[in-house]
Amino acid sequence: MQSSVSTLIHPVSRGQDEPGNDVIPSDSNVTGQSWNILLLGSDNDGKYNFPALLTQVMMVVHVDTNNNAVTLLSIPRDSWVYVPEVGGMHKIDQAFLLGASPRNSFDDGV
Repeated sequence: MQSSVSTLIHPVSRGQDEPGNDVIPSDSNVTGQSWNILLLGSDNDGKYNFPALLTQVMMVVHVDTNNNAVTLLSIPRDSWVYVPEVGGMHKIDQAFLLGASPRNSFDDGV
């Protein structure tokens, strides 16, 4: 099955503070290019309130249009990473919580 890139990519709204930038790449912009998409997901079961959200799913999608290949890398949520702004090692699923801005906005939080 072959589809146009513009039919597969849709802007995702982050809320009312999001800048008005709804650029969808065209086929001519991505042909012959390799590019990555970061997928992040969290549950919505009400256990936590913003910004205390843990990232439940982290995946990197690598699209290689030269070789007509797509690779998916799943990052385990219990991976430990160094966070220089906070200092020390932290579980990667806390990255959003640790990076959330003081005014509790999604801006600068990812």
